[in-house]
Amino acid sequence: MGDQQGASGIASLGFNRSEWSVISIPLAPGHNQIIMVAVDQAGNIGRAFLNVNSSPASSLVTVAGTGASGLSANGTPAVSANITRPIRIDIDGAGNLYLTDSDNQIIRKVTPEGAIITVAGNGIRGYSGDGGPAIKASLSFPIGVAVDLSGNIYICDNGNNRIRRVSATNGVITTLTGTGAQAYSGDGGPAIEAQLNSPQNVVVDNSGNVYISDFGNSRIRKVTISDGTISTVAGSGFIGFEGDGGPATSARLNSPNNVFADKNGNLIICDAGNSRIRRVNSSDGKISTIVGNGTRGYGGDGGPAAEALINVPAGAITDQSGNLYFSDRANHRVRKVDAQTGLITTVAGSGRGGFNGDGLAAPASDLNFPTGLAMDPAGNLYIGDRDNLRIRKLINSVATDNVAPYLSIESPTTSTSFTTTSDIFSASGKVSDNSAIIQISWSNDRGGSGLIPISGNWSVRSIPLQLGLNNLSVTAWDASGNVSTARIAVNYNPEQIITTLAGTGEDGDTGDGSSGLLARLSLPTSVAVDNAGNVYFADSGNHRIRKIMPGGIIVPFAGNGNLGSSGDGGLAVNAALNNPQSVTLDSSGNVYIADTNNNRIRKVTPAGIISTVAGTGRGGFTGDGGPADKARLNFPYGVASDGAGNLFIADTANFRIRKVAVSSGLISTVAGNGSFGNSGDNGPAVDARLNTPYSVAISREGNLFIVDVGDHKVRRVSPDGIINRVIGTGTVGYSGDGGPATNAQIDTPTGIGFDSENNLYLADLGNNRIRKISTAGIISTFAGNGIAGFAGDGGSPLLAQLSLPSALAFDSSGRLYLADYGNLRIRMIIAARSLNSLAVFSAASYHSGSLAPESIGAVFGRELSGSAKNAESTPLPVTLEGLVLQIADSQGVVKLAPLFYVSSGQVNFQVPAGTYPGTATITVNSAGGNITTGTMPVATVSPGFFSANSNGQGVAAAFLLRVKPDLQQVYEPVSAYDASTGRYNPVPIDLEPEGDTVYLIMFGTGFRNRISPEMASVDAGGQNAEILYLGAQGDFTGLDQLNIRLDRNLRGRGDINIKCMVEGIASNSVSIRIK
Repeated sequence: MGDQQGASGIASLGFNRSEWSVISIPLAPGHNQIIMVAVDQAGNIGRAFLNVNSSPASSLVTVAGTGASGLSANGTPAVSANITRPIRIDIDGAGNLYLTDSDNQIIRKVTPEGAIITVAGNGIRGYSGDGGPAIKASLSFPIGVAVDLSGNIYICDNGNNRIRRVSATNGVITTLTGTGAQAYSGDGGPAIEAQLNSPQNVVVDNSGNVYISDFGNSRIRKVTISDGTISTVAGSGFIGFEGDGGPATSARLNSPNNVFADKNGNLIICDAGNSRIRRVNSSDGKISTIVGNGTRGYGGDGGPAAEALINVPAGAITDQSGNLYFSDRANHRVRKVDAQTGLITTVAGSGRGGFNGDGLAAPASDLNFPTGLAMDPAGNLYIGDRDNLRIRKLINSVATDNVAPYLSIESPTTSTSFTTTSDIFSASGKVSDNSAIIQISWSNDRGGSGLIPISGNWSVRSIPLQLGLNNLSVTAWDASGNVSTARIAVNYNPEQIITTLAGTGEDGDTGDGSSGLLARLSLPTSVAVDNAGNVYFADSGNHRIRKIMPGGIIVPFAGNGNLGSSGDGGLAVNAALNNPQSVTLDSSGNVYIADTNNNRIRKVTPAGIISTVAGTGRGGFTGDGGPADKARLNFPYGVASDGAGNLFIADTANFRIRKVAVSSGLISTVAGNGSFGNSGDNGPAVDARLNTPYSVAISREGNLFIVDVGDHKVRRVSPDGIINRVIGTGTVGYSGDGGPATNAQIDTPTGIGFDSENNLYLADLGNNRIRKISTAGIISTFAGNGIAGFAGDGGSPLLAQLSLPSALAFDSSGRLYLADYGNLRIRMIIAARSLNSLAVFSAASYHSGSLAPESIGAVFGRELSGSAKNAESTPLPVTLEGLVLQIADSQGVVKLAPLFYVSSGQVNFQVPAGTYPGTATITVNSAGGNITTGTMPVATVSPGFFSANSNGQGVAAAFLLRVKPDLQQVYEPVSAYDASTGRYNPVPIDLEPEGDTVYLIMFGTGFRNRISPEMASVDAGGQNAEILYLGAQGDFTGLDQLNIRLDRNLRGRGDINIKCMVEGIASNSVSIRIK
């Protein structure tokens, strides 16, 4: 048995096992679908459905708290805020709700708009702050709060044995009564000099007098506001029970934990230890019992309140009619005593301690030691559901109410669609109802949901969006279960997206001559781009420089893959390199390589010939003022060229930056004195100390930028030779976005580059981010969410995961390429507006819904492939005519799809096995360099059937199997090709003679991964058809097969539709013709 609203259980069988019964199925307001499921010994399953509409007299809804302990920031929607041990509450005349966030040592307020803020307490347990702002004061386990008619707040500061007051005019806190000593004294004198003993609650009457449940002294005490004196108004100080009918001051109380003053000045006392609620009459001061017979327990509903059993009453309040409500805490209930009849009833709480959700009928809802009660100006009751860490509101429904709430989305648009470049969405609107709204929620079909604070002008912030279309819903329920939904389709198109250009993520040296996405790389450390769009990178672990051509094909450029030092004067691809760490180009198309462990800088001409331009091959420091190829370098990690062709070398282990003049070939030092350290800013660069300079770059103005990795800084040498710090404080960390780059923290910076507007970009390797520094010197994060890993392809760079990004470069069109060192990939960030878009369909049904893993899909777009081609062998290739189709699933796992067919406008592919359900991002990289993206919903099953005309409709792609009485098998077509029309037409199926058994064999895709055979059904002409087989076809990649028996009672029906339902998901309809 299951309830669509979330409950489940087992029904009882009758003696003869043919009758069943079930009682006490919990219902939520509104529509409930109850599903009864029966299973026999053979595993056969039967189901029955019952729709029940529930309209309870009252229900509970959470207005503050999530059920999780914690402390949420000011301004957080109260329904999304974590609070800790909310014991007591109060509401002022403006509708602000105050609560004791007791274990957080603060008092908080929930505004009528639903935001939570702190009004007293700094969160540090103690006693301090009198005479100053309440929010800076220390409290000690505040467990009571009250607000007077002027808005002054009174706090029962239990651990400090004090009552404290927060002024409504200036927010200053003072002590009203209590010295801090846990004792009894002071009656008749100034309240400030009195002693209290573990006060439990505070309340204010209409005249402003303050009443205190002086728990440890077994008294109720009063502070007269006019003269500031304190007195006892109930309790003799002796623990026990006596005194009813006499003066309250002579009566014995036992653990009085709550007091309330009604509109007539009568005091209502929760005499918890006596299991009674007692009243002190304002006219004569006499005390009497009004609820409870003194025996702890639960009982008496429907009878006189004074005869009922109650268990630790902890909160009480009266409404305008004089009806009494109290929290029967240990019974996990809130109960009511009718003012006219004196009869007691339960208004909320099932008696089970716990939480079973909002929206249920209030008497069926679980509470968990409810304590404080309050009532708003409209007469709605609020409950401090202490151990559920929530404040809940009791809402009464309107009889025979069938009017749905009014709900609208007003911002950011009143339209049903909206396009944004931000991955976070905020919305607001209006809601109203003829009774009361009990819940507003949002959901995104791409993932995510949450509650919205209840307000006539509702708003929600920070809804996360996924790339592409996000169908957002806002839904409101009223107390009678009526529901309204407002919808908006939000298209998230980020300004940039990130994608992989090369690398599978596996270490190796493979893939040359094919798509870069199929290649294995090893420790890519540097990247550069020429004017033709070729991307060069240092594949340092493979001792090679490799090139990715504009069509995405990867080829070797320099290095034969063997560690060594040879080849000068010959082809670069035949040369031996040793851990090359950097690559750059000059304006003439020459490529320069920092051949780091060979202590050389090498040059490859446009003709592909390699030579050494700096370094002898021996580590050390010599040669300044002489030919660069005669000088010694010491593990040079970086090299860059300026506009004139001069080379700048990060001579890392020499702690210097050296320059090779293009005109003379002479080498000199331009920064660093050769000593390890960090000094010299604002002085000559040649006198400065550097700390492991890793890479260099030159701006269009001729400024030299040095990535000083050991100091976690970037330093700049101006054309006049003066050095200064421009990025980083020198302290390792991640901070500073939105402010000056000099105040920011970075972690192990390694690479640097400029865009066409002269903004500077930094590979902040240790933070797994790319940072941007504007021409104004302001730093921000451009890519990477800071979590080391690989994810995010096809989406915003800010949401992507990088792993130790080590270098970056821009091409002339503004694309950024980065060496994602830890991910063994070269990735690219491109403006989203420059991308084409894809439409994704099932290749069988041509429906645009979900695709299943291992099913056959089709994408349509523009300029996908330069030529048309079918795959010619199995297993299917993942590259065809240079085209690669990449799928990043909802978990961020990226796989290449096997390809059936490619053309300019269409690609047929198989969804890779193991693609995780959810929304996937699909990217087509063509041989011509075009990148096309789209999104694809993925589900475990998504059945689709092929049609003979390959359009997902009309006559089925199928055949008949006829089995004769003698078991002879005959295969027959269900369609025939008409050359005049170029289409297949149905062939009538003969279900005669009677002895023949006729089976229909149909072909489709997307249903092989079904979980339960019982969760599949086939409708053939409105009749349930017997399924003989449903699964993979076996001979063809991605193809599935369905075998059904055609019943003879279909004779004479003509054209009938056949449709399959698999695990609740319907296929397309195809047809056959019956004689």
